Amino acid sequence: MAVVYILWLREVKRYSRSRAQIIGSLAQPALYLLVLGFGLGSVFQRAGQGSYAFLGDEATAYLLGFSVGTNPGLVPNQVAAKKNTWEARAYWQSIGLNALDTNIIDSDFFEGRTNMQGVFLAFVYCPTDAIITTLRLGDADRANGRGPTPGSNSDLAAVQPLSGFRLLQLDLAWKF
Repeated sequence: MAVVYILWLREVKRYSRSRAQIIGSLAQPALYLLVLGFGLGSVFQRAGQGSYAFLGDEATAYLLGFSVGTNPGLVPNQVAAKKNTWEARAYWQSIGLNALDTNIIDSDFFEGRTNMQGVFLAFVYCPTDAIITTLRLGDADRANGRGPTPGSNSDLAAVQPLSGFRLLQLDLAWKF
């Protein structure tokens, strides 16, 4: 225990003698809070204006689906690719206007928008240990035709409301 105390004491003395280290350790959290606070201010302001209570409750979100394959977890990239393994997934998803914070919705599912419902299909095949091929299909429409489709993904930010979403995506990934 004496060794730990001596090492701790040495580091405390070294720290107290370094003015730059003291200033940096105090300024870094303050700068971080300042930058983060001003940087996320517009996000929180926009979220505060996002109440769509006049359209009804709209506070439910559902994701129903299944997955089959020889290597489950390939679609979300949770397992290692192995030669001649595959996985297929199918989902039906519905997100009401006020169901979720738009900042936490996965942008792969219907552009990360609320007030959307539809089907998402994915098929993954690994021809070798290092190559993953993925085919994704998505088809969704606005759940409540009177409401907007808010979201946090900036790919289609200018399109409001999003009346429909169609996706055909083919990925080829090489893991090394």
